[in-house]
Amino acid sequence: MQLDSSGLQVLSEEECFLLLSSVPIGRIVFTDRALPAVQPVNFCLDGRSIVIRIATGSKLAAATRRAVVAFEADDFDVARAAAR
Repeated sequence: MQLDSSGLQVLSEEECFLLLSSVPIGRIVFTDRALPAVQPVNFCLDGRSIVIRIATGSKLAAATRRAVVAFEADDFDVARAAAR
């Protein structure tokens, strides 16, 4: 197991996509008026691409156009409607 300088496990690209394929909800992190903003999103994988449907005129679409964003996903407990 490879660890980074903080002691976190470094995953291969294959491991990342395998884990992504097992969860239904992710989050996009972007900048909104110079502050960080986080938006939960449904997503799917198309090969090695993460596909997120965003309404054309939405705040998220405007904020992420030609911008650097972060994406993360984790497990979601449907019965409790909460992230684990």
